[in-house]
Amino acid sequence: MTHGGAGPNILLCEDERIVALAEKAMLEAAGYTVHIAGSGEQALLKLADAQQAHGQEPAGTLPALILMDIDLGPGMDGTQAAEQIVASYEIPVVFLSSHTEPEIVEKTEGITSYGYVVKHSGETVLLASIRMAFRLFEARQRQERAEEQLREQNRYLELYRTAVDGMTDHKIAVVDSRYRYRVASRQFANSYRKQESEIVGGTIADLTGVEVFETKIRPHIDRGLAGVPTEFENWFTFPGLGRRHMRVRYYPLPGFDLGERAVAVVIQDTTEHTRAEQSAQTAERNLALILDSVPAAIWFTDCEGRYVRVNRAWSDAVGVEPDDAIGKTSADVFDSDMAQQLDVEEQEIVRTGTPLLGHVTEYRTLSGETGWSRTDRLPTTDESGNIIGVVGFAVDITAERTAIRETEDARVRSSAILAAHPDIVFVTDRDGLILEYHTKATDLLASTDLVGRSAADELPEETGARILHAIRQAYDTGQLQVVDYELDVPAGHRHFEDRLVRLDDGRVLGIVRDITVRRHAELEAERLLAEKENLLREVQHRIKNTMNTMGAMLSLHADAVQDSPAAKAALTDARSRFRSMEVLYDQLYRSESHDRGSLKQYLSQVVHTVVALFPAGPRVAVSEQLDDLVLPTSVLSPIGMIVTELVTNSMKYAFADDTLEAGDEARLTVASRVSGTRVCITVADNGPGFQPEAAGNTIDGFGLRMIRALTEQLGGTVEITTDAGTAVSVAFSAPAE
Repeated sequence: MTHGGAGPNILLCEDERIVALAEKAMLEAAGYTVHIAGSGEQALLKLADAQQAHGQEPAGTLPALILMDIDLGPGMDGTQAAEQIVASYEIPVVFLSSHTEPEIVEKTEGITSYGYVVKHSGETVLLASIRMAFRLFEARQRQERAEEQLREQNRYLELYRTAVDGMTDHKIAVVDSRYRYRVASRQFANSYRKQESEIVGGTIADLTGVEVFETKIRPHIDRGLAGVPTEFENWFTFPGLGRRHMRVRYYPLPGFDLGERAVAVVIQDTTEHTRAEQSAQTAERNLALILDSVPAAIWFTDCEGRYVRVNRAWSDAVGVEPDDAIGKTSADVFDSDMAQQLDVEEQEIVRTGTPLLGHVTEYRTLSGETGWSRTDRLPTTDESGNIIGVVGFAVDITAERTAIRETEDARVRSSAILAAHPDIVFVTDRDGLILEYHTKATDLLASTDLVGRSAADELPEETGARILHAIRQAYDTGQLQVVDYELDVPAGHRHFEDRLVRLDDGRVLGIVRDITVRRHAELEAERLLAEKENLLREVQHRIKNTMNTMGAMLSLHADAVQDSPAAKAALTDARSRFRSMEVLYDQLYRSESHDRGSLKQYLSQVVHTVVALFPAGPRVAVSEQLDDLVLPTSVLSPIGMIVTELVTNSMKYAFADDTLEAGDEARLTVASRVSGTRVCITVADNGPGFQPEAAGNTIDGFGLRMIRALTEQLGGTVEITTDAGTAVSVAFSAPAE
């Protein structure tokens, strides 16, 4: 049983030789190497020969899969042969039989579970079942290898477990890459009041809870699993110990369990040491918290003017970090003049013990930062009342002074901008009372004395009502309101746009712009567009009339050549093609769009128009199954010609007088299916079917060439089927809009 091809080797056990040859050909076409055994005994003999020859020259090859029939003639049947094969060889067996009785299928399931395929289910089913059997076989082999690997791992873990139980001052465990405990020392298990067997095999989240695992443990253990030794400290709650502070170390164990990543977890209880440190730090933290929560800058200096403590507000104002400030003097953080002034003032406080309160000064740091502050400074004393330095409190008032200055600057700038603005700018309250206004365009105002008057009263009644309504909408909703209106002003008849928005102070700002020029340009553009649309409609109407005239001329010529059926048929075909284009331009003429149209409407009109051209038309039942889609004329035109050609072919050959018996039902189906941008158009009839040898059959000659050419133009494909009539499908992608 040598390997005769590139694909997997299959042994086909089938007693019907013709059936076996047919199945072999089909499987070899799918890329498999196939050998045939005519009986169960012959199959067992071939397997034995292949196993005996394995490793010799030429190399023998056991089959990768066996297809087993059940009825194999005299001798053992397929189920008996399969039982012996499964007992002796690791080869997947798939039953291929005509039997569908439940008891036979159930019997095969007790032998092998790689599949049961009913004969004549089709090539697709058989090939899919073979591929599925290969995948199932490979999965089972992987599972067996994994189970053997797990057994080896467990032997190694038992040795490791014995070692770690001897370490009493640390709690030790081993965790794999899936966060499962593989080893847990007795001390580790006791911390959770559990036995080792209750922990091993479970996950960290099972033991600690998901939240503790995700927030406290996983970020660190992932680094250990990545090969980086990691250490961290945190508080944990143990059922056997209560709340304890632990130092946790993760040591990578590469190759711990035959390739899977793992870490050794070593936990040391540091609760007492940590509590002692925390007690010493609590007072310092509380003081720092108090100082840093105060928005004022606070600093302490000794009698020599050296900083001994500063808070965060001082650090932010001066630009020196608190730790960096310790030991420095004013000369190290302020410019020389500022430093000298501070030293003199603070030395006076130390000398006299008199506080300096409410002092406003401008400060300048060495980095160039400047600002204003209001300070209070007092002497500090020790337990004996001796002065040991100065404590200062400063509130930065730079923002306050800057805001006052910027407000005044902004008022000046706003006045200048409004004075230069070409539009009319006004401010009202909710009821439209004008509080202020600015404009250079006085020729657009009927009056220039508007403050204190209602905006609505200065306009015609209807326009004034609209403006007042918009003012209130802007005030109530906080959304921009836009009003367009026309008005006669000293400069003449003008178009205006009024944009209204509520200000933060509750007033409404209005900007009135003269849009006369823009409005005239828009009206001119609309006029030109309408003129263009009318011109295009006229062109389309004339094209439709021309198509109609050409169709009429072709009809006259067709009637004049009664003695030449071929010529008459050609003229009739040409007439139907002209009719499809005439229908398209008629649809465009009647629609609002001049370059796009409805696929459903167009196909329906084309089909009925072409059918009506033939004597058998009244007897043909037309079924329309049309999804709609708006397409450009560049796509609709070739579609119409394709459908015209297909319907013409059906009318000429499927429903001709010599093929359509009295009482026969003639059915013509036209369908369009739209799925996303993909379109499929099908024309089908229930005639005698496609006859390539039929004389003059246009679909096999010029018509088919034209259909293929037009389909290529659309970037699509053509499919022809002749079961129970003729059906032609054209599929293509619609262009993006």
